[in-house]
Amino acid sequence: MQGFWNEEVKPLFEIYSYCPPDAFACIEHNRIEIARRKQQHRSGAENPLPLIPRFTRPSDYSTVGFCVLLRSHSYRLGHVEDSDELAELGEGPDLLYFNRSFSSTRSDVDEAQHSSEGAESLSSEAFELATEHVTDQIDIGQILMIDILNNVSRPPERYALDVDEGEPPSSDLPSEEQIRDQLGQEPSVDGFSLDPAFQISQNADIVTVTNTPEGKSPGIQYLVHALFLGAIRDTAGPSLLESTARLFTMSIFSHLPANKTLTLKFFIPKSPSWSAIRPAQNEVLEILSQQTQEEDRENPFPIGALHNIPAGDNRLPTAQRITPQEPEKYMITAQGKSCELFRLFTVVLDRAKFVSEAGVYFYMAYLDASEDSDPSMEGAPDDTQVVRGVDMMTVAGRLGVVVLDG
Repeated sequence: MQGFWNEEVKPLFEIYSYCPPDAFACIEHNRIEIARRKQQHRSGAENPLPLIPRFTRPSDYSTVGFCVLLRSHSYRLGHVEDSDELAELGEGPDLLYFNRSFSSTRSDVDEAQHSSEGAESLSSEAFELATEHVTDQIDIGQILMIDILNNVSRPPERYALDVDEGEPPSSDLPSEEQIRDQLGQEPSVDGFSLDPAFQISQNADIVTVTNTPEGKSPGIQYLVHALFLGAIRDTAGPSLLESTARLFTMSIFSHLPANKTLTLKFFIPKSPSWSAIRPAQNEVLEILSQQTQEEDRENPFPIGALHNIPAGDNRLPTAQRITPQEPEKYMITAQGKSCELFRLFTVVLDRAKFVSEAGVYFYMAYLDASEDSDPSMEGAPDDTQVVRGVDMMTVAGRLGVVVLDG
């Protein structure tokens, strides 16, 4: 409060004595609270709780939900250079930005969060959520100050009272029969059959779909997590995973050049929660590491799309596997120059009707500012962002890094 020089501008902080298991649960709690209060005001309830405003996300100026997750008392320290002292008090705060709509109950992409990176973009996507870890504790006050002051002068629509942000998801998860029916209803290519060149196999809970000739490197290679099967992973999950793999492969292959080769590996996380993605990624990479030769175990399944990249100095282009970074970063990373890279990029399906209801998400994590955390740590406090693909054509374009084709 000492930083507020304008006596007319005073913030209202709501402090929850709520201990969520992770940032994703904290975001869901906030979404529900936003919706509940809007309903109170719409219904004319007596003495309703204050509406929760939208905030401007600094990175792209979109209007989003915002909250701070305090994991410990370390934020009280201010600037501390002694990493051991910081470690003793616990992790720093997380800034949580999120789409206020309940995406899991929407069959379309929230237009308010629809983003396009311009003419050079691979695809149009919708922002879902982002967690930004504050490593320099002294910054937390400045960040909150800037966020609050930047939103003070915004008009009454800051509360989005006239915007239908959807209904909270039901606690009842779909049954095996419902999932099977939903998968069967999805629009398919060529009567729900894959090109004969594709081979499907299942080994150690991983379903692999590939049309890559033996001994060759696939043109496109990714891990895909069927999050919606998490609740039935140990019962009907394996049989439904193969149907999911067929549908996803067929859907994106129909939007790629016919000569593309793919290897996609599908896996079911242990629960249908976003918090299950990180440990699921580690689990499947560990399985693949055990199945590969010694020299390949450090990176048993490199993801991305193969492209011929100019090597410079009039040398011939060389084939390199490019991960789907932001467009301006493709050539930078391909040429071996320093650039912020994804620590983790994976594909997530949050519903059985992922084709017709835009249920494909990209889960991305960046290295934290210290750059020394263990990449295999399950709870690593790095910055995470989740975006939603608008349709299967844009999903295929992103995964194929088609901006580099031609």
